[in-house]
Amino acid sequence: MQFANGLVGSINMIGRELKDGNDELAEWVKLRPGHFIANDDSARREL
Repeated sequence: MQFANGLVGSINMIGRELKDGNDELAEWVKLRPGHFIANDDSARREL
């Protein structure tokens, strides 16, 4: 419910790790790619 309200989410790295599993959580994650947002650190690396 909180994700639908825009209050929570997770980064792609976490989503990839969870998808690598072999359980119900991995299947849940695979069906919900929109719950995981890009987090490009290139801007911070340039500092």
